[in-house]
Amino acid sequence: MARGWKELLQSLGDSLLEVVGAEAAALTGDLRHSGRQLLSALVLGLSAAFMFFWVVGASGFVLFQVLTLWWPRWGAALAVMALFLLLACLLALMASRRFQAIDLPAETVRRRFDDHKAWWQDQVLMGPGQGENGPPEQMGKGEIESTEIP
Repeated sequence: MARGWKELLQSLGDSLLEVVGAEAAALTGDLRHSGRQLLSALVLGLSAAFMFFWVVGASGFVLFQVLTLWWPRWGAALAVMALFLLLACLLALMASRRFQAIDLPAETVRRRFDDHKAWWQDQVLMGPGQGENGPPEQMGKGEIESTEIP
């Protein structure tokens, strides 16, 4: 009988190590995915800023010169400024949505921990016989259950 308990505890320890390893691998994958999303958002934002910097001057000058053919200089300058302001707001909105889609590492760890804790409570602590014998605290007060390994 002592040998059965020893094998049971060894199996439980091995299973626990396997679960911890799988959780660590999954967490690493999630954090890597979040890092890639962050990098993508940063590259998009910096690329937009770089292009905006150089395009603003050239297109602003061209547009201003064309509009001065029909409008006074102040009206042309105001129209060009409003157009560029609209473009800047659109780029900022796109970058903001990308940043909001990123999972923070702390949230990823907390979500994985909560999922694992819920699984542990539902599957391991309650066990398959929970409906027949009541909560785990009441087990052992009635019939003795078998501890055989399936």
